[in-house]
Amino acid sequence: YGAGKPVVGIALYLQRQRGTGGRAMTPEQAAEWSRYGRLINLMSNSRGEFRIEGLKRGRYELNAGGYSGGPNVARTCFENIDAGSTDLELVLQPGLEIRGRVVNGKGVGLANVSVTARHNDSKGGDTRRTGTSGADGVFRITGLRAGEHSLRATLQSGRARRVVTKDDVPAGSNEVLIELSDSFLSIAGELR
Repeated sequence: YGAGKPVVGIALYLQRQRGTGGRAMTPEQAAEWSRYGRLINLMSNSRGEFRIEGLKRGRYELNAGGYSGGPNVARTCFENIDAGSTDLELVLQPGLEIRGRVVNGKGVGLANVSVTARHNDSKGGDTRRTGTSGADGVFRITGLRAGEHSLRATLQSGRARRVVTKDDVPAGSNEVLIELSDSFLSIAGELR
């Protein structure tokens, strides 16, 4: 990704390698690990370096990737990293994007709609990235891996929420149209 140069501000997540004494964690287990400092989350420094200390002997998986607003890098899972390894050089891939527009039934762009892209496969795990539509309804989601994604558009108004999903959207798509109803009903009255 960095054309041989270090990449700054990459999010890193470390866990024990599956099948080597460590098991894949459920979200609840990950939250528990995080609470007690056993789940490692960090960012690469200004020189693209990272250091993780205090590990138990064994093999680990390291997930690296950009974050919303950060470098447009696809999340990548590096497996079989032995505790004690030094001088690792992990090569990241540029992220792809999905662009499109969220409109109401009349074709008018809807602002502030949260659009989440989800890619789920056996390599790299469940990956979600989110973008928000602008005043014209246009959204952009970056840092995606190649393949198809499910999009979930959510419009919130007070306690009411409208949600629509669109499946099988390839990364790299740039004219995705999502139609979402923006009409919310209300109840009003008078108390005596």
